[in-house]
This record gives sequence, C-alpha cells and structure tokens, in this order.
Amino acid sequence: MIDRDDAAPAFDVFISYALSDKDVVAPFVTALRRDGFDVWIDYEQMAGGVPVLEQLADGISRSAHMIVCLSDAYLERDWTKAELDISVTRDPGARGARTIPAVFRPLTVEIPPYIGRLTICDLTNQRNDYDQQYALVTRRIRRRVTSTAPGKEAIGQICATPFGHADQPERALFEAYRAYRELCQFLYRQEIGEIPQHVEFSWITDRLMMRSSLPAEIRDALATMEGYGRQVVPGYVSGAAVTPETIESPLKTLAMLTQWVLPDWHRPDEVVDAWDALPSEEDGTRELPGTDYVLSAPVLGRAALGPLYGARDTSRDKPVTVLLVEPPPEDERAFRRHVARFDHGLGDGVLQANDGGDLVVKGHRLHYLAMPALDGACVASLGELPPRAACELVLGVAEVLRGLHETDPPVVHGDVVLANVLVGALGTVKLCPGRPIAETRAEDLGALAALLEELSPGPLAGRLASCTTAARACQILRQACRELPQEDSLAAVYRRYRNATTGTTTGPRRTGRATQLVETCRIESRAAWPLGDGRLVVWERGTDTLVVREGEETVWRDTGAVRVRRVAHGPGGRLAIGGWDGAVRCFSGDAPVVSAQMDGAVGDLCFVGDSLVAGSWRQHLWRFAPDGQRHELLDVKAGVHRIAAAATRDRFAVADLSGGLAIYADNRRVANMPAVGFVTDLAYAGTRLVLLTGETLTSLWLDGSTGVGEARPGARRLLPGPAPGHCTLVVGTSAGTETWLIDEADRHVRDRVFPLGHELIGTCGVAGRFVVSDPDGGCAYWRDGEQQTLWRNAASATLSGDGWQIAVSRPGVVELYEDFA
Repeated sequence: MIDRDDAAPAFDVFISYALSDKDVVAPFVTALRRDGFDVWIDYEQMAGGVPVLEQLADGISRSAHMIVCLSDAYLERDWTKAELDISVTRDPGARGARTIPAVFRPLTVEIPPYIGRLTICDLTNQRNDYDQQYALVTRRIRRRVTSTAPGKEAIGQICATPFGHADQPERALFEAYRAYRELCQFLYRQEIGEIPQHVEFSWITDRLMMRSSLPAEIRDALATMEGYGRQVVPGYVSGAAVTPETIESPLKTLAMLTQWVLPDWHRPDEVVDAWDALPSEEDGTRELPGTDYVLSAPVLGRAALGPLYGARDTSRDKPVTVLLVEPPPEDERAFRRHVARFDHGLGDGVLQANDGGDLVVKGHRLHYLAMPALDGACVASLGELPPRAACELVLGVAEVLRGLHETDPPVVHGDVVLANVLVGALGTVKLCPGRPIAETRAEDLGALAALLEELSPGPLAGRLASCTTAARACQILRQACRELPQEDSLAAVYRRYRNATTGTTTGPRRTGRATQLVETCRIESRAAWPLGDGRLVVWERGTDTLVVREGEETVWRDTGAVRVRRVAHGPGGRLAIGGWDGAVRCFSGDAPVVSAQMDGAVGDLCFVGDSLVAGSWRQHLWRFAPDGQRHELLDVKAGVHRIAAAATRDRFAVADLSGGLAIYADNRRVANMPAVGFVTDLAYAGTRLVLLTGETLTSLWLDGSTGVGEARPGARRLLPGPAPGHCTLVVGTSAGTETWLIDEADRHVRDRVFPLGHELIGTCGVAGRFVVSDPDGGCAYWRDGEQQTLWRNAASATLSGDGWQIAVSRPGVVELYEDFA
C-alpha cells in the first residue's frame, strides 16, 4: 500500500481553526489564495454523510503544511487538538515545517509544549507588522506542482459521480457542486482561455455569466448551481434538511449543463429530455402533442417544478407560458387539486394554471401547466442582488403569502424557494406553483427567512425567523427597505437586466457641456469612488475586495472581502466605507488606510469636522482621529441607525434603531431625547436638526425644544445641503423626484426637479450637481438642472465630495471624469 504522504500533495496548506475565529481566519485564507496557494478548508472540502475525523485526517494527509490558527478557543476545542496531533505526529522533528503555528487572537491560556518549541508568528496586529508576520508564515510553504487540467473524459466521470449517491442526498449535493466547479473551469478554458493564477472561483463564474455567446438557459443554470453551492457550506443554510426531493433540481441542472458542454455525455440515470422528445416544427418550435400549444426556445428560466417556455395557444392565437413538470407527479389528480388552490379569488400573486394535463411522448410520461404569458424574469437571471433589491424581493414574496394565508380557509404555498420567484418590469413579485412540500403557514414563513439569508445574510433574516404572521414579516421588511438606497431597488435591477439582454446602446450621450474623461482603470467593479490625484477606491467585482488604483497600478489592496453598506465623504477628499460585516475603512490621499472591525453591521458613518464617527447595529459608537487613533464613545444600546454632523461646530446627532435620539458635543453625550417615532433620516440645517419620521418633518433646536410635525407626502431622504445653513430634502411625486432646500429658519425652497423615472443616486457639497439613474438604464450626471452625460451601461456612478469628479463603473473598466465648468 502506498503511504499518502509519499504522494504529491493536493493542497499547499490545511487550515486548522476554531469555528468562532472564522471572521479573522477568512481574510487570511483570501490572502493565501491571492498569493497562489492551494488551500484546504473545511467549509469547501467536507461532505455530508462521511465521518468528520476521517475527512480531517484525509485533508491533512493531502496537504503539504498545516497552519494552526491559535486562539483561546482553538486550544480549548477537542477537534482542533485532534487535527494538531495528526499533523505533529507526521513531522515530529519539524524538519519539513509541516505544522506552522500563528496567533490570530491574543492568548490567555498556556500553549502546549510541542507548539511552544516552534517559531510562532503573530497575526493579531492588523495595522503594524501584519505583512512581515504573514511573510514569516508563508516563507516555508512548499507550493505543490499543479497537475494538468482534466480532459473531457475525466470531466464526464466527475459529473457522473453525484448520480451514484442519490440515496445519500447530502453527499449527492456536495458532489454535484464539486462537479459543477470542474465543469465551469473546463467551460472557461473552452470559451475564454487559460485560467489566470491566483483567482477565486467566483471570478471564473462572473466572467462566464458575462459571455454573450452562452445561451440564456446556460447562464440561468450556472446561477442556479451557484445558489445550490451555498448549501454545501457548513452553517450557511439555517438547518434546512437535504432530501431526495431537494437534489432533483440540482442534478437535473448539472445534467443539462454537462450535456451542453459535453454533447456526447449521458447521465447514468438518464430520463427523457422533454424538449428533445417533443415533435419539431420547421421553424424550430416544438408541438405539445394533443394540445393547441406550440413551444419556442430558448427556455425562459427554470422553476422548481421544471423549465418555463414561451408558447402560443394556436386556438386563440394568444401568447402563453408553458411549464413542463419534471419529473411528472405520481398522483396527477392530487397535483391538479394542489395547483387549482391558487386559481380562485387569490389575486395574481401566484401564476395561475389555465390548463394542464398528462401526456405520453415517445413512451414517456410528461405533465405540463399552461399559464398566462410571463412578463418578467426568474430571479436567477438577474444575478447577485444588492441588499435593497433582495429585501424588496422577499417583501414581495411575503405579500403574496399574506394574501394566501389570510383567505378563508387559509392557503399554504408549500414550496417557497428562489426558483419559484419571478420578477416583473416594475419590480413586482410573483410565485410559480410548486410541489406541496410544506404543509403549514409556519413553514411558509420559515422559508422567508431562508430566502433573505441566501440573498443578503444579516440580522434581518433572524428577525424574520421569529415572525408568526406574513403581515408582521411585511411590516419588518417594508421598514428595512426604507433604510436602503433607492437606486438599488428591485425595479432598477430588473431594468439593468433588460437593458443588458436587449442590447441597449452603450457609451456616453452628451448634452450641453459634457464631462471630460481623465483616467481609465481596467478592472471589474461593483462601484468606485474618486480619491483625488487620479486615484480611485474600487469595490472589485468577484472578490468584493476594496482596492486603491492609480491608472493600471494597484496602490493598496484590502486583506479580505468587504460587503459595502455605507459611504461617506469628508474634508480634503477623505472617503469612509462601512460594511455589512462591520468593516470600517477610511481613505485619505496617499496616507495609510485606517482599518477597523465593528461588531455587527455598520449602521452609519459620518465625518464630524476632521474626524470620522462610525456606529454599528450592535451598539458600538467609535470616533477616529485623522491619524487613525480610535476613541470609543458611550454605546448606543438600541444600535446606530443614522448619524448627522453640524457644519459649524463639533456637534453631531445619532438616531438609534428604536427611534431614540442622542446629541453629542465633541466626544460627550450631552442630551438624550425621547423617541419621536422611527427616525428615517436626519440632517442639520445650521444649528437646527431636521428629522424625517416616515413622511413627517420635525425639528430639534439647540435648547432641546421640538417643533410641530409637518406632513411631507413622498419625503424619502434628508441629505447635507450645498451650504452650511441648509439641508436637502428628497421628495418623490407623481411627476418625478424633487429636491428641496431647508434653511435654519425652516424655509423650504424647491431646488431641482428630475423627470419621472429618474432616481437620485448621489449629490455632493457643490450646488446643482447630482448623479441620477436613467429610466432606460445606466447613470447620468446632472449639473444646473440639465443632464450633461449619460452612461448607458454603467453599473454605478459616484461624485467626489467637492463635486468635480465622477467615477463610473462600466463592464470591465472604471472611468474617472472631471467637470471643469
């Protein structure tokens, strides 16, 4: 028998860590991969149904080194001690540096002697000598020699593996995702070329998704498999059981992908492909035998029941949508009764089947449902959703469930999963009928929290999990939506999707005096912000990493991903970014980047004078001096929601998540105000603090007195004004979007009017300069009431704090424009 240690290792390093330290270990793993190391880590390599210790031992034996991520939790856990023992016994003399210890959190417990005799690196200091210590950790790692990429035959065998474990659903799902990753890499090499070194798997899938040469159904299938892949990560899904029914869809999707990439491949348990079995017409359409329906390619999307096709009812010459149910229901009558429940008096929240039936095509059973023509897209087609769009989508599902649950008698949908969610042109949400998997309203509601956790993980999903009615879930989600940027709405995401799929023209359209392009940076980005002197802070697509770029040069790169939630501009071109995971980054020209990690999502951040104040949903309130020194202020017990700074003195206000309000002077809390209702937004107009609660404006003066509330229908946001004595109110009307200036004396003057469909994205400290979304897609720059430049295919556009520069993120490039007017 061959000893596994004598074979070439499959991985450079095995990461041994305590689960509670995942937040500090994950950025380190990202850095290792960026530097070209192949990493074994449990949440990517371990499969369900296989003994844990056996998998850990196998992973250690297949890795050249083990990095021991030391902390108190690590030294107290039995599993980590077992991993450590396995590694140390394979190299007891430490001649091959097989075991490399590094401290990730300060230790208060004693280090075992067999670790204490080794050189221990210290990675607890993120600001000073982290890079030097990181170099010590990686200096002794032997990089493995990567084998050649597997060929078609090997890929075919890998893709056949999941079907041999159908009796072990968790194992089958894990193997299906592993096969999908190999298939994507093979497809990338076919479609694009060799895969660059040091890239994450998401980088590969992002570029495949953007390939116009791939049919829409293949892009949908890639997105679907990426969603299923999240379920193989331990702790990601909230305890959802993997059943034989669960794996039907991923196995079918994998088979469809494999058949497209490898036309000669056949799945081991192959069943009839419904589309191929249907009689073909000369124009490429397919007839549904015995009916009046003719189906057209390509597939519109894939619901949980099966593929959706555009079709025509030839008897009435009317467009319809046909859903082919795969596999066909065993009890057709029971299935018909289940689907018919959605047809009577329940509104249009669930697609209603006007017709359906059971057919036999070339000896195979086939079930179909004919429904109204689909005006929208499956969620998988839209790609990754920003938090606002994700929240609105789940709100739409909750509203559908509310209609079902409040009927008499109540109706349970029973199959609330992303594959059954459809999005319409105005951001409307509908559900496809599904199989009756869940039987109670509570199970429907539990699925809401799982949807939001999958789309946008965070504390809001936990709040949904405690809801006992759909009405309560709607209330929570509606409030959450009001706190998120309107430009990231579900309707805006759908418009961008439609523009991308219908070939909308790209490039700037200029009216009046246009901006001037001064810098181009080739990088895929979600957003970018001007930093001055030709520098840009880029939120890199694929890795979600913040990068400082100067032309084609990378000046600085973050150590891990940051899910951007808040952005603030400060004096001297300073820029601050807060993340959903509590990350805080502050940029100032070529000065060192200030980095900090808060507990919980960053509720808001704001520059107060020359310092930065940041607060989190988990009570923290910190103030950062320009040199990066941190001062911890009194915690905000209900969590930070909004922060506003007065322009004329070192004074700021903090609204918490419960509606309370606190006033600070310098670093002292000088006043606590009773709740006046949930404060949607706040801003200073001179010394007067203006509060927006719902659609009502109130004021707070220096003496603590509060003004009478004034109703302002359509009021959305309060922003700093273009002058110290003003703030800006954004109002939505039936005619479009308006901005109003409010001064210290509470005088309101309408400033700008944007036509219907143009949503305000951002403004700055210079009067009359705005970035606005265009109703036909893209972003536009407006100055003095007129559109100056329109970027049709822009994903985002942001203004600098002084209003003279605009950073535009477009496919494959970030462009920096200046306005010299």
